[in-house]
Order: sequence, then C-alpha cells, then structure tokens
Amino acid sequence: AAYERLIGEFPYERLVIAVADTENTRVSPGFITLNEKDADDIAFYVAQEYFGCAVITDPATDPFLRTGLSKYVSLLMLSEKEFSTALTKQLLPSISITVPGGLTPDSRLIRFSSEKEFETVVTLRGAAVLHEMRNSFGAQTFENALKIYYQNGKNGNTAYAIGSGYTPRPGDIIFVGY
Repeated sequence: AAYERLIGEFPYERLVIAVADTENTRVSPGFITLNEKDADDIAFYVAQEYFGCAVITDPATDPFLRTGLSKYVSLLMLSEKEFSTALTKQLLPSISITVPGGLTPDSRLIRFSSEKEFETVVTLRGAAVLHEMRNSFGAQTFENALKIYYQNGKNGNTAYAIGSGYTPRPGDIIFVGY
C-alpha cells in the first residue's frame, strides 16, 4: 500500500516472492527470486518491479534510473529515523569517491570493474542525487514527478515517458534518460 501511495498502482496482478538457494536475486515482472543474503533489502527489489520491470530504461546507459531510483524509493519506505540513519550510512559515503573515467555525466556499465563499484557510484550516488532533488523541489513535487514518470513510462521506453498528452508545468520534475 505504501508503494501505491507514493508511485501508483502495482503494475502486475500479483507479486510472488520466492526465497531460493541462488547466487543472485532476480526480479522479473510480478516475481522475485530472492537469495538469503538479499532478504533484508526486499524493499529495493519490490521498487524494481516498478522501476526496472514496468518502466524500462536502457540498462547500459541509464542504470541509475533503475537501481538509483529503486534504492531511493526503498529508503522512502523507512520510518523517518531509519531513513536518516540509512542516508548517513549508505548514501553519503558514495559521494566522496571518484567516478571511474572522470567526471563525465555517464553511468555506462562498461566503466565499472566490480559490482561494489557499480553499487557505490550508480545505485547509491544516484539515490543521493534523487534525495537532493527531493529536498530542493519539495517532497510533494518530487512525489508528483515520480507518479508522472511511472504512469507515462509503464511498459514502454522512458524516452517517451513525457508523451501521452502530458504538458509540463512550472515546478514539475521529469525523470528522463539521456
């Protein structure tokens, strides 16, 4: 219910979560195969049902729109105290590292030599940037933009997420891949 209030209606008829003895957690439309080591981060994988399965981005050039956005949305599901703690422990350290390949505003997968590096630079730093956007524009404007991005990007390419008759108004935030 919390996800639906923040983002919109769940994109599938149901969600099945299976804990399995697998190396990696897998997310597919309406189904999450969760390994035991990722069980504590289930909110992240549920958010990926919205931003990764229903809203499709280019995984090579725009992974922050899947993982960074999913991470940030999963943090918004926490209580205020847990949210503050998670920001301090998870997101803030990601800002202090150097991006591989310089400061080009690019998150292509080929730039990273490990999963940990990708997680830090793309997922956590992406979530930190989204937090700054939410602080700058206000929670309500950010949440409205999140709903617009989700509704217009469902089952399609996010390059066309602004279409469908939507006309931006002053103060609107639109998440668009580049």
